[in-house]
Amino acid sequence: MERPTHLLIFDLDGTVLDGHGAGHQAMERAFRQVMGQPGEFDHLDFAGRTDPAMLHLAAERLGLTIAEDQWPRLLNAFVTALRETAGATRALPGVAALLRHLASNPQVGLAVGTGNVEAGAAVKLQAAGLSDVFPVGGYGSDGESREAMLAVAVARTRNFYQANDAPLLTVGDTPRDVAAAHALGFRCIAVATGRYGQPNLEAAGADAALPSLEDAAAFYRAVSRLSGRDLSD
Repeated sequence: MERPTHLLIFDLDGTVLDGHGAGHQAMERAFRQVMGQPGEFDHLDFAGRTDPAMLHLAAERLGLTIAEDQWPRLLNAFVTALRETAGATRALPGVAALLRHLASNPQVGLAVGTGNVEAGAAVKLQAAGLSDVFPVGGYGSDGESREAMLAVAVARTRNFYQANDAPLLTVGDTPRDVAAAHALGFRCIAVATGRYGQPNLEAAGADAALPSLEDAAAFYRAVSRLSGRDLSD
């Protein structure tokens, strides 16, 4: 495998995928099943949080503690429910074409960095027809904080592509994506395809803010500018 000159780590929900509420629904079902009461996930802010963080947050709001032996059952119930709710998950406009174009570019090493637990990410990517795009990554099951998850994603990505010196950029849609990248010393391209508009993302410190990933040329230009290395399309 030719070593890439650019490494790109993509968030999933709101950046690559539109799950149409599949995660909320599946988490609510699982929480009711294992914890015995509604988690009221419709009232929680999912943006940029990991799945474990969301489950902890729901429990804390209700004065509950998720016992150690409940975690495997809760996560298994969540993924099982997600297989039933994720059928409407789709790639956001322009994303599938962009990712496949990037995947065919030997200059690029693609990876995922998502708050979804690994099994849940696989369900969503399969539903969206993108299960073959990301060969490596980090997941909410690797770390409850976004920074911890992203650190794992970075380490795995560099090791997988054997490209320790290649510039690495993250791509996300929330201020938490931007903050996590900056906390680890990386730059972040933010896209306004989630709940935050470009002005919000720029105010959060995004190194580049794009309206979407539909304009592949604009994305390539942003990557070239931020990495300091030309990325030809």
